[in-house]
Amino acid sequence: MKFIISLVLFLSIFSSLKAQGTNPIQDIEACNTERKELYGELRKKRTSPELWLRFYDASKKYITTVTDRSLRQQQLFLDTILTEMKTKIPNSFEYNFCEWNSVVLSAERASFLNTATKLQPNHPRVLVENLYVALMTNNDSLITLQSNLIYSKAIIPSQMMNFAYNTLVSTPSGSLLFVDSDKLFEAIIVLQFSKNIRRDVPVFNKKTLAENNNRTTLFAKTGLSAYSSMYNDISTTRSLSEPFHSTIVALLQYSKKTISFTSTFNSQLLSSLKDSLYVVGTVYQYSPIQIKNGKILLSIWNKLRLEYLRFDLYGEQFKDGEKIKKETYPIYISCATILYNYSKEQQDLNAMTLYRGFALSVAKQIGSYDDVEAYFLSLEKLESK
Repeated sequence: MKFIISLVLFLSIFSSLKAQGTNPIQDIEACNTERKELYGELRKKRTSPELWLRFYDASKKYITTVTDRSLRQQQLFLDTILTEMKTKIPNSFEYNFCEWNSVVLSAERASFLNTATKLQPNHPRVLVENLYVALMTNNDSLITLQSNLIYSKAIIPSQMMNFAYNTLVSTPSGSLLFVDSDKLFEAIIVLQFSKNIRRDVPVFNKKTLAENNNRTTLFAKTGLSAYSSMYNDISTTRSLSEPFHSTIVALLQYSKKTISFTSTFNSQLLSSLKDSLYVVGTVYQYSPIQIKNGKILLSIWNKLRLEYLRFDLYGEQFKDGEKIKKETYPIYISCATILYNYSKEQQDLNAMTLYRGFALSVAKQIGSYDDVEAYFLSLEKLESK
């Protein structure tokens, strides 16, 4: 069974990498080209708030993609842009929002978000950022308020909301859930607090864990206060991933709680842990002791929302809908292939046909049909020997 899990994990990771692109140098060059083009436009329209926001976003994406600068150096780079923005569009929503939207979220910059909120209280990005503020202050009533606003205004694509629901349903009871996708993290929190779905699952990501209140909350729950020092001087690191992953490694070793990862989690970390990861729905459960996840998956499968995989009514309105599909669909292939093999053990031919067909139909949508078909054909060859 472990070989099967490793293979389907590979298929998921391969599909995800294929969707995201695997050449960081090209990504950096593309980001730098975009920001240079936008700056060229700004030289003609220096008081355009919309252009300044796009330029700041492109610059932040560029500087955070470059791996040879600390978070402090990245912020200094962005501060030079903010200084110029202050002279050109000082009282605008865009300037105040960019002042808040720094490399590491900080309470010191909260006044800028407050101003941006007063200027455009219903702006989607303002609603989301105020959700992070509520999370960082552990204010449940404010988290609920912001979650209800985000849900009612359909800010998050329905594909991601459905995937978030399946992620919560899949997470084992008593498990800490780690997420490294901002969109998925936001969707999970919104469902927990607006629809009261699996509020028992503590969810952590890089942004909120970097803030002291959430760091204290996590380590207090796990009894690992000595490890909170990992985040004490976070600005000297080159990315939030460094202390985030170090914290997870410590938790894996010393925490008494179960650790789970969303299936979109960083593939490099998953690869290093693959011998102790088990697919249990749309999450990976870490367990140094082997578990029989086929039976667990079977009990979860009928609880998952799967209809959106065939026809997503609202996904087309979001420009990143196709990207979300390629990042989140592979885990369903993993689930179906594990259930196929579990059904084979039970000698249930109808179920085998069902899960194989499901896996192939999902694979076709993300361009992995040949890989998945080859997997099933290889199983057939093994059976015939």
